[in-house]
Amino acid sequence: MSTLQTQPLQTRQRLVEAAIDLLVHQGVSGTTFVDVAKHAGLSRGAVHHHYESRIELFEEVIDEIRRAMEEAVSRGLLNLDDSDRTLTTLVDFAWEQFNTREYKAYIRLRNGLSGTDRERLAQKLREATTSWMTAAAVLRTDNSPSNSELPRIVLGALFGAAATKEAMGGPAHDADYSRYLAQLKQLISLAELSVSD
Repeated sequence: MSTLQTQPLQTRQRLVEAAIDLLVHQGVSGTTFVDVAKHAGLSRGAVHHHYESRIELFEEVIDEIRRAMEEAVSRGLLNLDDSDRTLTTLVDFAWEQFNTREYKAYIRLRNGLSGTDRERLAQKLREATTSWMTAAAVLRTDNSPSNSELPRIVLGALFGAAATKEAMGGPAHDADYSRYLAQLKQLISLAELSVSD
């Protein structure tokens, strides 16, 4: 690909990255075309050239978030051998992912949109969630009927806890969430013991 062909892609990527940063730090209402352009070091015209609306930009942001989360799962799978694929490992891995800027931007989008904007992006947000949860559940290889839903239940619990943590102000509640994770791991151990009996 020539420089002329890659330049628009690089500009779009800069805009998406800027939007993700702004979503994390300023929320949906603070992620305007003017702010995105300024954060990316581009003109407002560049944003308008690539995106007709903020929702169109957010659609691409969701695609980028989904790609980054799926890539993280793939990297996670490469680093695990079968003996490491336990629900406790899944909890640690998922919690690490739920503390990334991409996930924080995802939560800000999910919780910050309203009206027709929310309706337009709802399906894309659901697809991203489903895709990530399905991919992450693969970290657990033991799919016997007695525990095949356990990874999804655990991920759902973590997903909710991470969303609540973000809504409540993030790091200020880290100690509470550390206790929550420890309790969840204890419950997993008990569930795995009862399944094996």
